[in-house]
Amino acid sequence: IRRPPRSTPLYSSAASDVYKRQVSDEIVFTLEPFESIEYKYVLGDGQSLIFSWEADGEVVFDFHSEEEGTDPEDAVTFDVGRSASESGTYVAPFAGIHGWFWENRGSSVVEINLVTKGYFDQSITYSPSGKYKREF
Repeated sequence: IRRPPRSTPLYSSAASDVYKRQVSDEIVFTLEPFESIEYKYVLGDGQSLIFSWEADGEVVFDFHSEEEGTDPEDAVTFDVGRSASESGTYVAPFAGIHGWFWENRGSSVVEINLVTKGYFDQSITYSPSGKYKREF
């Protein structure tokens, strides 16, 4: 077994350079029939996000990312489907914006409750009324 010299720290501070303070976010979106919304977090390469969302009806969703400095048409989709809930952990493979597109294709109003925890300092909402940024 090869061990580092005693003067070498056992833990690197590199993680503190990559990760910021952990924050939480909880937000509710109300979607009228055939209305959609996008909600994304600004994440650096390797930053993580724990998420859970629940809707009171089925919605179409697309979890995707847009790499910083690239054309939005080159977005990478990680999960797409129809559901009333999803949860998991996500680690950003590159710096950029990472999040969800939801669409209500039903005939009733749907509420989506998103709860996240991670290493982000900004979110962006894209809705019919425009683009809105939140700082954490």
